[in-house]
Amino acid sequence: MAALLACALAGVLVGATLAGTWWLVGGVVLVQAVLVAGVVRTDLAPALRACGAVALVAGAAGTAAVAALDPGVPPDALTPLVAVVGLGLIAMTVVQLARRDGRGRLTASLTAGVLMLALVAAAGVWVGVDVYPAGPAALLAALAGLAVAVAFAVFPGPRWLWVVGGTIAAAATGLLVQTYAPQAADADLAVLPAALLAGAAGLAGWAGLLVARWFASDVGVGSHREVPAPAPQAVGVGQSVDAAIDVHPVASTSQVPEQPVAHRHPGAAGVLLTAALPLVLAAPVVFGVGWLLLA
Repeated sequence: MAALLACALAGVLVGATLAGTWWLVGGVVLVQAVLVAGVVRTDLAPALRACGAVALVAGAAGTAAVAALDPGVPPDALTPLVAVVGLGLIAMTVVQLARRDGRGRLTASLTAGVLMLALVAAAGVWVGVDVYPAGPAALLAALAGLAVAVAFAVFPGPRWLWVVGGTIAAAATGLLVQTYAPQAADADLAVLPAALLAGAAGLAGWAGLLVARWFASDVGVGSHREVPAPAPQAVGVGQSVDAAIDVHPVASTSQVPEQPVAHRHPGAAGVLLTAALPLVLAAPVVFGVGWLLLA
């Protein structure tokens, strides 16, 4: 389900790219909101809601600033985003100082807030790709390739096959977009850069998918594993506790009726993170590859 949601978010960005720059800004802010909602729902640190609100406002403002100021060719295109996120870091520190809960686990809370700031800033880099020559065409190729690559997660099979097959399919999708999509075919985007951008986006998207799944399963951002303790054994009159244990040596192990165990599962937080992280991690990768190939 999460992989399909990631494909849907990539599709939203594809449609936003076709509609115009400010639609793309809105699509990126949606991705940022999904990401922040996923981190907030993990409940791994205090004051996550306040930190998430600051991160989302800073990320949205920085993304809009890149689109509004049009500061020039990369890497200068990201200067407004970096500046606004820097202000967000100051606001994040103020949030921590204003806490009235004793500021417990201050390091964990501040680390989570800074992490959210960094991730929403990474998502905002998608708008920076738009300033490249043939930027909209590059966005179409990269986002379509990412959507196809992540979609491979719904098929059974070994993980390495998903990654390799998804990356190859992403590059092929980039070629198809460059050849047949009017917005890409009419732009000054060569076949090889289109394939490389799409393949890089697909591979980075898979990295985000794997990181999110690891975080959801090993760190436990969903429901926590709760194993109920066995019911205490009654001790008879005149019988010591040690004697009771000796009489029933396996009462606490094999003879205790099995209780239902609430196994940990990704939950809503895991789904949201798995949906957003592929797009978040792919944005700076596409920007960097585009810098090498298009700038």
